[in-house]
Amino acid sequence: NPINNGVNAVIVYDVAIDPNSSNHILAATFAGFYEKKDSGNWLQLIRDSSRSVQFHPTNSQIFFAGMEGYLAKTLDGGQNWTYSNMLDNGYNYVSDIAIDPTNTDTIFIAVAGFENYGKVFKSENEGDTFSEVLDGENQS
Repeated sequence: NPINNGVNAVIVYDVAIDPNSSNHILAATFAGFYEKKDSGNWLQLIRDSSRSVQFHPTNSQIFFAGMEGYLAKTLDGGQNWTYSNMLDNGYNYVSDIAIDPTNTDTIFIAVAGFENYGKVFKSENEGDTFSEVLDGENQS
């Protein structure tokens, strides 16, 4: 059986497997953000182009989507979303998301742009607000 039932994207940027259930998968694609549970088809949760995905280490209902222009977060398995818009000045997308497994309030995101060096931001409140911790342009 094809693994892409329900996904209409040519470009897949990132995938994540739920640490609590290997049958729960997320995919970041050019055509949007997708979820697959058990042996069912892929379900598109967000239509905007997505670059990165990450599950919360202990709560399968919480996951993050690194989008073009913002970070999306759900607390209820994708039914409702909040958005953190920290991408301005030429930074186009969230390229990576990392959650500290020993303190899940701490999240790091990497952002990139097509004409700029990347940056890294840190949140200490599970993605509600972020502060810059690394500016790739000023590194040697």
